[in-house]
Amino acid sequence: MSISQESSPTGKKKRPTCSSCHFPSVTCLCPYLPPSPVSLKDTSIVMLQHPHEKKRFNSSVKLLSMCLNGPNLTILRGRRMDKIGGDEAACWLEKAREGRAVLVYPSKSAVGLEEGLREYRRRFELSDNGGQGDGCGPIPLLFLDGTWSHVKEMYNYHVNNGTFPINDGKMICVALDPVGDWTPSRFRTSRFTSVRCPSSISTKKVDFGGVGGVGMDSEDGRGSLLSTAEAVAWAAACNEGKNDTVYDGIARVLDGMVEVQQRCRRNSGGRSVSKKECKRKRDSDSGRCEARGSFG
Repeated sequence: MSISQESSPTGKKKRPTCSSCHFPSVTCLCPYLPPSPVSLKDTSIVMLQHPHEKKRFNSSVKLLSMCLNGPNLTILRGRRMDKIGGDEAACWLEKAREGRAVLVYPSKSAVGLEEGLREYRRRFELSDNGGQGDGCGPIPLLFLDGTWSHVKEMYNYHVNNGTFPINDGKMICVALDPVGDWTPSRFRTSRFTSVRCPSSISTKKVDFGGVGGVGMDSEDGRGSLLSTAEAVAWAAACNEGKNDTVYDGIARVLDGMVEVQQRCRRNSGGRSVSKKECKRKRDSDSGRCEARGSFG
């Protein structure tokens, strides 16, 4: 692990930072990263990310970008896909309007993950190959990244203006659900409950569905709730042939983040730190590892 020293424009030193994962050296996640980026053969991940998420120091999508092979992940940052500039965003906007992506979102009209993937293949294998069914290429899985309130607003906007043509059945929407008797080896329904997590993880959740013992069992009735990266890991692993290696490559980094934060709490005496106090400590160079400062 190599360390670089960051300085602010005023010359004030900040905490040492790992030049590889770009986290503070005391919370370096390099030991938990896969030996080589996880490569997806049959899946591409498209993330429509609310702009506020870029500011989240512990965004699970940031961890996701360190785990996946670069070409497998596209991040479009903005609340409105039709307001994002650039050729790449325009390309995905056109694909979305044509229904050439599977939206992962727990709407009332959503079908199960495996059912939705089968239907997508059926539609586009036939249309792309003159009825020969010779393969439709990697399936784009579209995720919305933000707090629940932000994600709901983003979903409603794109559905109502036709960008996500779900109401007419043109775009397939899936909710995560257990797939037969397969469950990834590292799957956990409450990965982040053992640490004090800021809002980017504790409220940025994806409904896992409502069946098979991992569904509607939470106090608020929304089911087992996952971070964005966990949802990506589950959906991608399923589409890659129920591949534990794909899921584990992402989940191990998330588990590492939890382990590091728990260690930091122990080093700080195990006490919880209020959001206001954490904010005051954000730029501290004292070397102490506080709950907020640990992933700043």
